Amino acid sequence: EGEWGLVREWYEAHPEDIRGYTDPNTGSTVLHAICFISSTPASLLEFVVDTWPDALTIQEQRYGATPLHILCWSSQRSRRKVEILLERMKPKDLMIRNRVLGSTALHSACGNNAELPVIQAIIRKYPPVVLAKTFDQSHTAMTALWHSHLQTIPGHMQIARILKGDTINEQHFDRFWRKCKFLAMESFRLSQSCPKHLIDGDDEDVDDEQREMHNYVFHGLLDLKAPLNALKTAIKLNPMWASYKDVDGNYPLHHVVMRRPFRVKDIEIIRDLLHAYPDAACQRNKAGDLPIHIAIRDRMVWEEGLGCIANANTDVLGVPDQHTGLYPFLLAASLDGRVAVNTTYQLLLAKPYLLKDAT
Repeated sequence: EGEWGLVREWYEAHPEDIRGYTDPNTGSTVLHAICFISSTPASLLEFVVDTWPDALTIQEQRYGATPLHILCWSSQRSRRKVEILLERMKPKDLMIRNRVLGSTALHSACGNNAELPVIQAIIRKYPPVVLAKTFDQSHTAMTALWHSHLQTIPGHMQIARILKGDTINEQHFDRFWRKCKFLAMESFRLSQSCPKHLIDGDDEDVDDEQREMHNYVFHGLLDLKAPLNALKTAIKLNPMWASYKDVDGNYPLHHVVMRRPFRVKDIEIIRDLLHAYPDAACQRNKAGDLPIHIAIRDRMVWEEGLGCIANANTDVLGVPDQHTGLYPFLLAASLDGRVAVNTTYQLLLAKPYLLKDAT
């Protein structure tokens, strides 16, 4: 009933009701209970956790949630409360997953539309948590954040309008997109493909648009296994992201072709990337691979993206694979199966004179 002063007085007089107590039916502690109530004063939260710090890692029985999971469900705007728990937790405690979906506290925060400062506090405590995946679908917190936005009517309409080509100038979307970019940049910071000078040297005190790390948002979204429409939205909002290569010389197009994140739907993002930066089709990475060479070796179907890559710049059809010395059509022919036959035919159809050059 809001009589928090009386609650505090009781527990100060009876700390044994906090220390070592778990509900026999639910497995919850007092810390779980007060984290569930959004109006709990921060001072009381601090007192309870200091009385029994071990409660921080106890998982209740229904969902397997820790107090931080519950706090991220109920206090999405209170960075101070989250920090009270984080300050008393070990960094790797943030990798504790609930038993239902395998979600971390970061999944809980992003899935409940937490404010950016809350998300920042969690990731800065233990950066690798940004890459943690759920047990069943292998979703990162990026997917949880994306779906939480789409569950609102305004959010759903905003994404639809952006994909249609409209310009969005709404604070609601701006707040959401800043969170997406933060997750992506922190993800890329952990990647071995991140330029070394950005790992520690990027200035977080300046606006996102002015940070060099901002150029690699799309790379980070790929690392986070972002949903297809999240990637399409990113390219619609900032086509220049398609033109930045990582330290291995891979452009976003290379990564999409190598990872094949959506299989039969890969063509949608391949088409968008080529529209944003057509020159990516003729760029070799440091291993010497053009996107078309990677696509052929991975047996990408012509109609599922290979055709788009070949038609973006037909000059690549005359560039031999650096590893085998074979033209793309010969590289395809060296593979077996129906896909290889169709690919070889399509490549020769695009540049038939190559057959003469290869003999």
